[in-house]
This record gives sequence, structure tokens and C-alpha cells, in this order.
Amino acid sequence: MTSLTTFILPERNITCSMVPVEGAGPYVRCDLASTQWRDEPPLDAGCPSTVGSGQDGRGSVGLGDGPAQRLCLISGGPLDGAGAEVLQYGQSITFAPITCTSSQTLGVTCTNAATQHGFTARRADLKTS
Repeated sequence: MTSLTTFILPERNITCSMVPVEGAGPYVRCDLASTQWRDEPPLDAGCPSTVGSGQDGRGSVGLGDGPAQRLCLISGGPLDGAGAEVLQYGQSITFAPITCTSSQTLGVTCTNAATQHGFTARRADLKTS
């Protein structure tokens, strides 16, 4: 894979883009259109009052060579899933060393095999490592 790849999960709530990064490993960003988190995550230092996408502004996460991180939405807005490939439940897509897997119960899980860092994002919560 040498260019941008965008995919969306079947329920159309999670859209992700995998991109090459010059001089570094690939990067994946996922945005959730809506969230229903019981425990709202705190804002990161330096982020505006809105972080990422979703109606609560906290539904974006990214993963590259380091630990996964929630993202500040400063410009560009959330990812647009129009025309994106649907990643059916149980399917995976790899942009080595990052693999993302779609699950009906877990949402999307992306892991960097080289660093063992990753995230799981779904409407109910977001977990990073």
C-alpha cells in the first residue's frame, strides 16, 4: 500500500484512514460520528474544548509509531466516509505494520505489530495503549 486508504465500518459510525508517512511508519486515524460513553474522557492538555469528532467532540484517535492517542480536532474536520470501502465485521486491513480489524461488538481495533501499541474504538468507549 503506497497511498491513502479510507474504510468505514458497516454501521457507518466509524471511519478510518490509513496513510504512509514519509520518513516514518504508516499512520491510522479513526473518527466516530457519534459516541455514547458513560465515562467521558478528560481533555488532553493543549486541546480546545472540542476534541475529535462525534457529537461530544471526543471521538477521534490516531496510531503511528508510538502509543495511540486521542486527537484534537483543530482543522480539517472529521473524516468523510463517502465512497470509503466497507470493512465488514470480522475482516481486517493491513498497512504493515498496522492492522485494523472490524468487529460488531468491539468496533474497530488497530494494532501496530512492531510496537504492540493500539486502540479499540466503538460507540460505547475508546481504549488506547
